[in-house]
Formats: sequence, C-alpha cells, structure tokens
Amino acid sequence: MPDLPWYRKAACRGRPLEWWYPNGTKGIAKEHLEAGKRICNTECPVRQECLQYAFQTGEKFGTWGGLAGVVAGEQEHLTERGKARAEQEQASERSMARRNWLRREQAAAQRRRQAG
Repeated sequence: MPDLPWYRKAACRGRPLEWWYPNGTKGIAKEHLEAGKRICNTECPVRQECLQYAFQTGEKFGTWGGLAGVVAGEQEHLTERGKARAEQEQASERSMARRNWLRREQAAAQRRRQAG
C-alpha cells in the first residue's frame, strides 16, 4: 500500500491481509471476506477515502471501503443511489454489531445474577 495520509488511520492496518484479499469465495475465504467488510463498515474512520482511492486507481481486487471488487462493475458509488446504498449497508453493519454486543452484555449480566 502506498504511503497515503488517510491509510495511517485505516482500521485494516495491522490485520491479516487475507481478510481483504481472500483466496476464493467459499468456506474460510468467505468468512475472512465478511470479517474484513465488517471491520470496514463498523470501525474504519477513512472508509470513504479508501473507496475513492480504489475507484481513482482502478483497483479490481480486494475489499476497499467495505465493498469487495469495487471497480469490477460500474462505479455506482459515485451516484447518489450508490452513496445511499453504501451508507445503508454501513448503518446495517453497525446496527448488527450493536445488537450482538447487547446480547453478549445481557448474557453476561444473566450469568452474573445466576452466580450471585
């Protein structure tokens, strides 16, 4: 990855490369891809910059800004519909992460009450 100012803040830094460039689309590769996309969509403060970089440079492989294979198809994210869809996907991922966290917290509280 080139030395870009926004990349220094990227959530993918220091994480396994196969989460953004999986070897295949099934089994563990699919799990890796989903893990990478989830991190992009819920944790990354530079998601938009990353996606813009992918389009500007013609990246055809990997996950960029939470989307896999972003340049392989039309550059839909540049349209208002594409931006809205990306924001909706990001909100959905965040909502799912919050629900999962809440379930874990509720289960832990219940275990504490039962032990207690």
